[in-house]
Amino acid sequence: MTIHSSKGLEFPIVAMAGFINTRYAKVLENARDEGREEILERYRRTLFVGMTRAMRALLMTVPAQTNSPLLRGFDATYWNLGG
Repeated sequence: MTIHSSKGLEFPIVAMAGFINTRYAKVLENARDEGREEILERYRRTLFVGMTRAMRALLMTVPAQTNSPLLRGFDATYWNLGG
């Protein structure tokens, strides 16, 4: 299911993946500097919607070497990072 279609719903466990070659990276690359931050914030809000659909557990699979601005700024104390 897409993140947009999950809005308003809740699930016991949510798994999110697909952070490689996402379309947001291409959009950010082509955006002018002044619009880049606005676009990033829009995508982060959408990601937050998906993350908050989880009632008990959230699993996010992200490549180890990801340096995505979309995934920056989350408090590490809330994450169980496997290696």
